[in-house]
Amino acid sequence: MAADRWRPCRALDAVSAGNPVERHSRTIHTAFMDNTPTGGWSPADNPYAIAVSEARWWKESARLAVLRMRPNDDARFGWFSTQQIDARQLVFALRQLISAEDLEQFALKEIGIDQAVRDALTEARQRFENALPGIKEMRDGLMHFEEWARGLGRGPQKKQRDDGVLPRDVARHFWGFGFNPTAGTVSFGPYIISIDTAERAAHEFAHAIYMAAHEVDKRNTAELRAKTIAALTVGGIQSGVPDAGFKVSPGDDLSIWVSLDRTPGVEELVYIGLATRIVEALASADLRLVSNIDTADQAAVVRLARGECLYVAADTVEADESEPDGSIEPITLAQFQRTVDLAVEKLREADRCAEIGAFEAACVLVGAAVESALIAQVCVFQSEVRAANLWRKHRKRKTGPEEETPLLKWTLEDLIQVAVRMKWLPTSGEAGSATEPAERLVGEVGDAVRFIQEVRNFVAHPGKYVRSEYWPTIGRAEYDVVYGVARAVLDHLHEAIEKLGSCT
Repeated sequence: MAADRWRPCRALDAVSAGNPVERHSRTIHTAFMDNTPTGGWSPADNPYAIAVSEARWWKESARLAVLRMRPNDDARFGWFSTQQIDARQLVFALRQLISAEDLEQFALKEIGIDQAVRDALTEARQRFENALPGIKEMRDGLMHFEEWARGLGRGPQKKQRDDGVLPRDVARHFWGFGFNPTAGTVSFGPYIISIDTAERAAHEFAHAIYMAAHEVDKRNTAELRAKTIAALTVGGIQSGVPDAGFKVSPGDDLSIWVSLDRTPGVEELVYIGLATRIVEALASADLRLVSNIDTADQAAVVRLARGECLYVAADTVEADESEPDGSIEPITLAQFQRTVDLAVEKLREADRCAEIGAFEAACVLVGAAVESALIAQVCVFQSEVRAANLWRKHRKRKTGPEEETPLLKWTLEDLIQVAVRMKWLPTSGEAGSATEPAERLVGEVGDAVRFIQEVRNFVAHPGKYVRSEYWPTIGRAEYDVVYGVARAVLDHLHEAIEKLGSCT
């Protein structure tokens, strides 16, 4: 049967590089950064963002170490215990989270973020250290073993020496690093931490660092809104008053949106006039209104007058002549990172659903994971996709001009079509006339991915299910095939990323 080809070997998953989405996420993060123009950028410009990035990497490093410590030792290392090796990596990763918090605190203070935000982050650090008592000392003992092995280390070793304890006895007290697989604990001298607690604490601490940095984005949005209101006021346009004729959003979504209040019966020239005044007032403050594509001011006037909601952006970036006219940055770095994270999270949640027999929900989540991975793939290959004239476009009106569709509004169908035409997902064409989901499994992975799409649509769209001539049952067998196809999809996307890296 065609379906058997796509069923994964779960035993192989357990000893291989791990979840295919997670493996791909690590590679695609690197590829995105390698293919993102930096110009005169320096990490010193935004240390608060560097702290978030490092916290995420070290959190995942800690989680990876814990995942590798839970199974038995890897026999390929002979008499060396891989669990003991990973225990050392875990300690270092956990300690680095504290360094990330140090950098975040420095950055927040430097740019004047409210003390309450910094205090909340300090409390998060205290919870982290309380959950993992001695984590700093454990790392110091491993890092500076040449001193700790002689009882000449700093911190607690120095304190004991100051109390009159001989260095030899100090060294004996603070020694004996090891992982206890039965208890699930890592110990070093008097210090003991649980790996389960470590994984949870790392996740919570990294999230706290992210939320603290989020306050910077909120403040930047508030400043942008204040600048927008001020520019409009200088231009003689009052906002937030009755009959103003337009609205400026509060910025709850970290964007400032401007839209006109259209009333039936009012002549279009009235809206054109107001839109023109708004665009000109913002331009005088080096601000512009942005739609789905980067347009000239006149185009922004027309869109605003027609009732489209546009967001405010600083007009500080010069156009890149190498880019096609009307091109846009498809996604922000924060959105890209969140997209990749979603791919991992959705697949994990799918497995949890499958474990309790919720196979329909599991299939929908696998579809979401694949969709997230495809969005991230397009981000990395945005130049190639545009060069191939494959970027999705749409018309607001049948006779209107074509406009680029924002990447985050692409459908799964859009993403699959681009993936196939870019040859990330090869096809054989054998499933082109398929009428049932199972028939999609004939051919290559570019054909089989349609099985995921069909199953997801059957579950997520009751109308499609009821209209169908057959009513499929989604059980363990179907989920295993969906998971297997997803794994194959991610393998092929991963291969495309690696080829990109080998060409740079």
